[in-house]
Amino acid sequence: MEIPGWQEGTASCIVVDASKRVYLMGSDYVSSFPWQTEDISTIRREEAEMYSLQLTAQGVVLAMEERDAFKYFLMESPDSLRELSFKDPGENRTVSVTNWCTCQGLEGEYIVSSESCFVTCDVETGNTRELYQWSYSAYIGSCEFACRLSENFFICTLAEDFMLVTGLVEQPAQEKSSVKVALYDMGNSNASGSVHELNVKGGAYIYEITEYGMEEEQRLLTDLAAGGKIDLIIFNNNLDVSYAAYEDLCGYIDSDPDMGRETFIPGILEALSDGEQLHELWAGVSVDTLAARASDVEGRENLSPQDYLEIMEQNDRYEAVFMTFMDKLNMLKWVAQLGAVKYVDRENALCSFDEPSFAQLLAWCGTMGDTVEEGSDVPYLELSQVVLSVEPISNPARLKSLEELFGEPCVFVGFPDGGSGFSCFNCDYGGSMAIPANSSNKEGAWAYIKEQLSMDKQMDIEYCLPVNRQALLRMAEEELSGEQVERFMGLLENTRGADRCSDSQVRDIILECGQTYLAGDKSLEETVELIQSRASIYVSEQYG
Repeated sequence: MEIPGWQEGTASCIVVDASKRVYLMGSDYVSSFPWQTEDISTIRREEAEMYSLQLTAQGVVLAMEERDAFKYFLMESPDSLRELSFKDPGENRTVSVTNWCTCQGLEGEYIVSSESCFVTCDVETGNTRELYQWSYSAYIGSCEFACRLSENFFICTLAEDFMLVTGLVEQPAQEKSSVKVALYDMGNSNASGSVHELNVKGGAYIYEITEYGMEEEQRLLTDLAAGGKIDLIIFNNNLDVSYAAYEDLCGYIDSDPDMGRETFIPGILEALSDGEQLHELWAGVSVDTLAARASDVEGRENLSPQDYLEIMEQNDRYEAVFMTFMDKLNMLKWVAQLGAVKYVDRENALCSFDEPSFAQLLAWCGTMGDTVEEGSDVPYLELSQVVLSVEPISNPARLKSLEELFGEPCVFVGFPDGGSGFSCFNCDYGGSMAIPANSSNKEGAWAYIKEQLSMDKQMDIEYCLPVNRQALLRMAEEELSGEQVERFMGLLENTRGADRCSDSQVRDIILECGQTYLAGDKSLEETVELIQSRASIYVSEQYG
């Protein structure tokens, strides 16, 4: 059918009622006309953005946003609208959510969906009733359109390329075992969402959350000591769990029929271990390291800070070793973080800051420039103008990006430590997970940790590196060539430490003493001796 004289522009939605009247909706209008006629009626709302047009038993319902408010209207005639008021049915926000999409009913009812919640709305009374909810967190994208297939089943479009049929399935009731989960300083994470997702999936356990803010460490420690209050703790790598008050997770891994130590990426279990025991696991990581052009370091071994200075001086294209942001204090922060991991032997309660390589790192800080204030006329250096790039690697694709920026193949060399270079794991996605030794439901606590480390869950990680080896390999193989994958996995195999909360006191010692050196108040030798002395006392008291 052609519509002669049509002036309203693009239409994004169309419905036809039983009388063969056609309704077309655009960005700010709705038009209607009897089939095969030119008798067009239009209602225009110039300050509105139309969202949906839906046929119900009571007539056509129009949803729009107008003057920052989301509204529903019943088209009582081709030229008039009556505003509807739907009541919120409970704790979950429903009709007040602006991105709902309409859903075809079975008997003319008005149904809306808000991602995981389907609600039926009575046009006459304004009452709303939740039909059911389903676990949506396992799917990428959002539910754009939905249609009710039967009393308990719906079909939904997800993202751009597939549809999902979902519905209620009656399951026999089973008694669930309670697992008490403590979330410490996890307010900005999706930890509570992960717990909720596992509860929705069903199973033998129900996970009950207690949240502790960053300032509530003492309350947390009191509850941990009391016993019976916390079965599993998820925290933001800001709690020391390196002692016997926490379960050794190696035993859980070794006895689990579905995973083993080979399940994990190279180096991570060793980096998180306290001697022969493993008191925490991380779901996702990044790796702090240094990257260099392969041609610059080829044939060189045991690189030192002096070697990188010589590389810079011997090549006319380089202006500096690092980009402009790397000043004295910034470098000291890196040295403190890595030094607390590299030069502390917790198993034997010893420190080795008196090794020459640490003194070289500390002296390196002094060769950096002063802090460049914002708006300064100090020229900005591109990566093409420097020898090294400081890299917190959170995605395999970064290797490919670096080679494009460097203009040639690159390698991860780590921070110069007198050996093959030192790189360090950092906790990222999902926080740290540990089981208190006095947990009353250790099996349920391990079930949660195991779920977070499963292949399916790890494949959903987007902003850091999975700790599941197969998940990481699949991620790397999607982005890199075979030779690049080999080099990337080599980075993990050469990463020998993890930046943990238990290292924070030593890190602070290095920072405090290092700043006196940078200020010129102490010599390099005096500073190294002071760090060695203070750190040794602390480590001996803590781990001896």
